[in-house]
Amino acid sequence: NVARSGLGRGLAAALFGLFSVGFTITILSVSVPRISEDLGSDASTVTWVVTGPILAFAIVGPAMGKLGDLYGHRRLFGIAMVAVAVFAALTAAAWSAATLIAFRVLGAAAGAAVGPASLAIINRLFPPDRRVQAMGYWSMVSAGGPVIGVVAGGPIVESFGWRWIFIGQVPLTLLGLLVAMLILPETDRRAAS
Repeated sequence: NVARSGLGRGLAAALFGLFSVGFTITILSVSVPRISEDLGSDASTVTWVVTGPILAFAIVGPAMGKLGDLYGHRRLFGIAMVAVAVFAALTAAAWSAATLIAFRVLGAAAGAAVGPASLAIINRLFPPDRRVQAMGYWSMVSAGGPVIGVVAGGPIVESFGWRWIFIGQVPLTLLGLLVAMLILPETDRRAAS
């Protein structure tokens, strides 16, 4: 029973980190007109605050899985979470459309490591007979985080402004980092893989 609770805590820590990174990927999609007005830019340029991070996630993610194999998935998870928090703070302080897009893309590129790292940690943490259920939860959070971002984005921006999304993401991500570093085990490095 103790082992099961340890697995549950490990799963929760990995999924919390995954959610804290993933929910902001699409969160600004309904707020492009307001952001473009705020930054004095046209809406077609500002759409890159959504498109750019999605592309960064897709392009960088596979390479991040390889880096985790080489240097350890827990370490990569932690570094990625720190970078996400830094870029979230910079995004909140963006002074132009170009800086907003750049910080969003760089933050997403760093955050792309959290998906493969958390998946690898969960894969090694759970025994084969329980792994499918854990992977199901991982898939739900991985796909559901951006959906929640789209749904929550409009009301948050309407009530507080778009910058507060990223101001709020900083402590959320740092909390996820702290929990992960306290709970998640390191995975074996596989330099030959």
